[in-house]
Amino acid sequence: MHALVSLLRPAIQAEVAWTLQRFAPHGRGRDPRQELSDMVQEVFLSLIENEGRILVAWDPTRGRSLLSFVRLVARHQVVSRLRSNRRCPWTEEPTPVELMDLEPAPSPEAQVANADEARQVVGLLREELSTRSMLMFEGLYVQERSVEEVCEEFGLSKDALYAWRSRMKRRLQKIARRLGSGVAR
Repeated sequence: MHALVSLLRPAIQAEVAWTLQRFAPHGRGRDPRQELSDMVQEVFLSLIENEGRILVAWDPTRGRSLLSFVRLVARHQVVSRLRSNRRCPWTEEPTPVELMDLEPAPSPEAQVANADEARQVVGLLREELSTRSMLMFEGLYVQERSVEEVCEEFGLSKDALYAWRSRMKRRLQKIARRLGSGVAR
């Protein structure tokens, strides 16, 4: 896997960077390069998910080298994400200041403590969950993707995902209690 990543990373990074520069909306106050790392990771995930379904689909007899095929996949995924209103990082309008909740920010010490507690909870969760469950967790809670998107990606019904999410919340609460933390509420 390490050799494969080393081989493919330069091609994927170059393609994602080129595609972002070409197709990302301009004038939205964000530099497309900020999204480069996230999108490169998403391309790698898509290549290896479902037992490498996309990589296995590469057929050298059809005329493309592996690097050319992977670049094509990367370009397709970035353009697809940029065209999606929900997944495009530039579709969200900034919140007007008058609508913001301007409570004082927690002290740097409190922010570090909260981040450390969250890292501990996620670390323990990684030890307990399968790769598939961890990807589902990241999709729902880290990437804040919709239930419909996660169901489609993992081939689940909404009821099955809701049941999984309920079990996940109980597991997070149990881990938080073990750590003596309120992080997983």
